[in-house]
Amino acid sequence: MKPLKIGAAMICEYVSEGSRGKHSLINVYTGDIRIKEMPAAFPIGIYVEILPQANQPTTFEIEVFINDTLQGKLAGEFASFEEGKSAVVAVPQVPVVVTNNGTMKFVATCPGFRRTTIVEKKITFDPTV
Repeated sequence: MKPLKIGAAMICEYVSEGSRGKHSLINVYTGDIRIKEMPAAFPIGIYVEILPQANQPTTFEIEVFINDTLQGKLAGEFASFEEGKSAVVAVPQVPVVVTNNGTMKFVATCPGFRRTTIVEKKITFDPTV
């Protein structure tokens, strides 16, 4: 099976939908997610562009893992899906709780396609943040 084609993928604190198909991403994580205290609870927003391929179903799931343990799933369906135009998945904010250093990973699934890692971030304790 072939992987999904992913365009831009960002993890931030908040995603806001604007006008004319634009989005605002607040406090984008450009590198590791550094946490001042452990355990920690913090918000995560998710922005993903999926690039449609021929015969691709309009349904999808995004799974969230912390240290290879499934934390949650987002299931959805695109209203329209045009080959050559990106389809945007924007999740404004979800709460995340971590208890130790590790890795946060977002994986997209779609019937007939290989599981595709969207983005992966290390989570590290850093008292200087």
